[in-house]
Amino acid sequence: MAINKLALNLMTSIFFILGFACSSKGIEEQNYDIVKKSKVDEKSYKIWYFVSKVAKDRDYKVYVAKESIIENENLRRSWSKLVFDEDQKDPDGKTYKEVYILSSIDCLENTYSYLASRFYNSLGELVYSENIAPDVSPITPDTNSDYISKFVCADSEK
Repeated sequence: MAINKLALNLMTSIFFILGFACSSKGIEEQNYDIVKKSKVDEKSYKIWYFVSKVAKDRDYKVYVAKESIIENENLRRSWSKLVFDEDQKDPDGKTYKEVYILSSIDCLENTYSYLASRFYNSLGELVYSENIAPDVSPITPDTNSDYISKFVCADSEK
C-alpha cells in the first residue's frame, strides 16, 4: 500500500513538472508567475558579485547575487542591486541608497524585462517596493540590463 502511494506521489510530481516545462504560457506570463510565487527575499542573499561601476549622472555600483540566478533554457532570472555613492531622492522626496531589481534576461534573444524593484535607505529600511508587469525590451549597450546580462549569461551559448 505504501509503495502505491509513493508511486502515485512520484507520478503526480512528474506530471506537474512536465506540465510546467511544456506550458503554453508566453515568456511575459511565466516571468510574472515567477515574481508572484517567489518565496526568496532579495535581502536574504549574502554574497553579491561586483558587475560594474557606473559614473554617469549618478555614481553607483552594480552587483548580482549569483545564487539567485535561475535558469530556464535561454532565460535567466536574477536579483541585482545598485548601490549609490550618495543618497538619492525619488520624485516623492523619499531617500534611498540601494535598489534591488528582479529581472529576467533572455540570453539568446538579448532582451530583458524588470519584474520587481525594492528601494532601501541607508539604514536598510524598505522605502518603496513594486512588482512590475513584464515588458520585454532589447538590451542596450552600456546600461544596467547590459551589465547584468553579461554576468548572468556568461556561460550560455549566444
